[in-house]
Amino acid sequence: MSAQSQGEPTSAASGSQPTVPPESELDAELHRAIAQVRLLEPEYEQLLADPGVIQEDRDGARRLLEIARANVESAQRAVERAEAGTYGLCTVCHGPIGDERLAALPDVDMCVACQAAR
Repeated sequence: MSAQSQGEPTSAASGSQPTVPPESELDAELHRAIAQVRLLEPEYEQLLADPGVIQEDRDGARRLLEIARANVESAQRAVERAEAGTYGLCTVCHGPIGDERLAALPDVDMCVACQAAR
């Protein structure tokens, strides 16, 4: 039985697919992102309801909430790629993203070259 079929990650350095973090790590990232949205949503709603709050504060809170929601979507896509067996492969060129890049940015979906080309 191969290391991959036993649930162990493979390494791009060995010439096969990039290392896939345990699903629990990706799930934990997703849950952290969801928790952040759940924390920011009521705060933003309170700012909207308070007539004494200046628009700049509302705009700042709205932007933080938008970023948190984007993080949830990104984490969800990473989990979906892991489930589909395409995690760690560039969505543009289909080459390996690289273990170091994935370690730093677990939800990244493009290799450095394709990201730079955008």
